[in-house]
Amino acid sequence: MAEDFDLIWQGLRATRWDPPAPAAKDKARRRTYVAALEQAEQLMRAAGRVGPASSPLLLFYGLSQAGRAIAAAAGELTGPDWLLDGHGIKATPGALRSPGLAEITTVTDAPGRKGSFARLSELLESPLWPEGERDPVRLELVWDCIPECRDLALSEDPVARRTTLQIEPEMYSRMDQNPIVPTPLWPLPDWVMDAEDGHAALAEYLSVFVLGERAAQPYLLASEGGPPDFERHVGGWGEITVNWELPPGAPGGEAGKLAYLESFTRGYCGGRYLFPAITGRGQTMHPLMAWWAVLFVLSMLARYEPARWGAHIAVDSSPHAVTLERILGRAREVVPQVVAETLQEVGG
Repeated sequence: MAEDFDLIWQGLRATRWDPPAPAAKDKARRRTYVAALEQAEQLMRAAGRVGPASSPLLLFYGLSQAGRAIAAAAGELTGPDWLLDGHGIKATPGALRSPGLAEITTVTDAPGRKGSFARLSELLESPLWPEGERDPVRLELVWDCIPECRDLALSEDPVARRTTLQIEPEMYSRMDQNPIVPTPLWPLPDWVMDAEDGHAALAEYLSVFVLGERAAQPYLLASEGGPPDFERHVGGWGEITVNWELPPGAPGGEAGKLAYLESFTRGYCGGRYLFPAITGRGQTMHPLMAWWAVLFVLSMLARYEPARWGAHIAVDSSPHAVTLERILGRAREVVPQVVAETLQEVGG
């Protein structure tokens, strides 16, 4: 992983002499792009030299600086809109003193504000939950929007969890003009596969995901008329092949089907995923913003409640200590790749 980490940063460094067009054409944006990426790299590299007591601070502020580079590279942000001011997300009053991690809640700035989280969320079509307008969002919900957290639960209720689902990108590339697009979908939890009514359990599980443009259930199963044909894998998780139906008038063929699937999935580390819609408004978390929200909460705990954070990472007394160590380690490895993919998304 260290080699991958270095290669990703080499790729990001290589963009600094020739930034995405919006940053390349404007001197102020270019200066911010170059300086912010340098700071992001230094902070994330430094996170690998300290333990979990301090690494959330370095990881979050590294991501925050990378966010300034993303804003500078985004062609959709015109005029002064690329300039960010403040976090754009905050913990609700008293939330950091919650005895549990899963229950810590956050609120965000409203749309149109210059806070980093709000401005980038709007840019990436990711949800906001402004104070006074929407319910605060619990850490466990954004935590489960990170694919690496699938086996690192904060919640004690497995039935309530909704984790990201991956689709198989190679399957639909071989399809012809048929309007059906079969794709394996995984990982599904065992309670869905063990349910007496598998169809009802699958529909309930998928109810918080955006599933395309065609009706409430834009897919068919090969097992229509019988129980779902789940395939169980090691560890209790499973998959099922879902036959997506193209909307009327949508182009077929490889390009058309790829475009349709990309319209309701998100790219993540080279794969395609369904992300939960955590606010119930049909807008899914962008992976960059999911990492942002999680690292923000962990960094605020470490900064403002160091004794509580120390208790959470105490391996001899905390049930979450090793989980936190693992996700902080994965953040250092994965977040730079998410940043690189997001730069391609907004600067292309």
